Amino acid sequence: MKIRPFIPCTLLAISLTCLAQEPNPFVKKEGAKAPEKSSSENSPESSPDLSYVGIVEHILVPPDLIDGWMRKNGMPADASNLRAAVQQWVVEGKATLDHTSVGVGVTGQRAKNESILEQIYPTEYQQNGSGVWPLPTSFETRNLGYTAEFLGYTDEYATGPGGGAPRLSMEGQFIEMQGSAIWDSLMEKTRQPDDVFFPIIRTMGLGQGASQAVTNAAAPGTSSPSTQGGKYTLISRMDPLAEERKSGLPSRLVFLRGDFSKDTAKSPPLSESRYVSLAVVKVPHLEFSAWLQKQAPLSVPREAWQLAEALRKDGIAELLDAADGIAGSAPKWTIENIRDVIYPTEWEPASQRTFLERWAAPPEQNVDGKQAPGLATYGRYKIEALPGLKGASTATSFESRNIGTTLEMETKTDGQGVHISFSRVSQVAETVYRRIEDQGKWIPDVKLPLFASTRCTTVYRFVPGQWTMISTGSEYTGPGKVDREHCLLMFVKVE
Repeated sequence: MKIRPFIPCTLLAISLTCLAQEPNPFVKKEGAKAPEKSSSENSPESSPDLSYVGIVEHILVPPDLIDGWMRKNGMPADASNLRAAVQQWVVEGKATLDHTSVGVGVTGQRAKNESILEQIYPTEYQQNGSGVWPLPTSFETRNLGYTAEFLGYTDEYATGPGGGAPRLSMEGQFIEMQGSAIWDSLMEKTRQPDDVFFPIIRTMGLGQGASQAVTNAAAPGTSSPSTQGGKYTLISRMDPLAEERKSGLPSRLVFLRGDFSKDTAKSPPLSESRYVSLAVVKVPHLEFSAWLQKQAPLSVPREAWQLAEALRKDGIAELLDAADGIAGSAPKWTIENIRDVIYPTEWEPASQRTFLERWAAPPEQNVDGKQAPGLATYGRYKIEALPGLKGASTATSFESRNIGTTLEMETKTDGQGVHISFSRVSQVAETVYRRIEDQGKWIPDVKLPLFASTRCTTVYRFVPGQWTMISTGSEYTGPGKVDREHCLLMFVKVE
């Protein structure tokens, strides 16, 4: 069984250029990028001095609970009252915070946040006989998790109330694995809860161009939104299917909130020598969500650091990653802190060759160019995997994967700000694909590491000497398992 190799680069440095890490061979290639939208939807020239903050929240709610609220109140244009009701349900334990994504950017430039679980799963098996699990011989990978892509722009052709005002749009996707199916009776009988076979995948598109008009962005230095600028929009409600509802699967509500401001200060150019710091902090999700409800969107990136520090002092937040360095005179630089994880990608099972029968037959032979009679002996054999430890698979090929944190920053001639690319890759677990029996226990035999990544790409203007939250994300704890109890906050400071 072979899996295409991954060739990593290992670097712990701050340099003028960055060697791009090759893509994970398990991860499917993304399709061709959609063409950019028209100038009315993506126009840097329309309001190049505006910065924006977008907040997307996923909340899981019992279907009957949200149905009752909708019957009483209807579908709201301004979902602020619904969001307040949902927050109360969260506090009462009736609803569950699932994921929060905060994106920052400048008009005409997209800000993309991703929290991805790279779930490997088998697609083919080799039957090895009775009493043993079949051997998986081919694998693919499906990216699970959350994607949110924000875009701030001015719809200059809009008419009516709010026409020509800045708009914040959001598109994204949510993909989850709801268990895995299996058709082998022995595997079904002896499997463990986190073993992966044929995954059951649920995919949901988010936003699909849903946008929110913001009408209070004209005043320079705006720091607090009007009720229009800070209002909530319910951009998606996804109910479970009838059978899923019976099993207790909740509805998913996705809210969008954001605002714009004119910048009174420009980011310090990285073409000068600058001191840059990076920090990733894990905070309690409920604490962060409650804090967000009290904040104007524009204040979130610059004030989140004080929240993170306060939670750390209380012992309920954790600093996961930190890095510092000097950016030289070049416009592009990178800082990386990564490690290699070596893992097998090919196995061969131990097997036995059992002789069943032998026979002789006169074959056609060619001797010195002439046909001559003769006898050939044939045999029939049965090849089966050995039971127990004798039948354990042997790893015969290995590859490696980079895990760790990477931050790339670049200034361009467009003058819109610092172009940022951030990624954090971690190994969260190992996934089992085949087990063997040893003294009555079915122990792992074929297993692969499970990788998760948090990524952010955006353009932003930094205030010198101030910690700025550039994105948020979620961690994973196992196959298809997101850590809903915590949220990751990513900070950058340029001095």
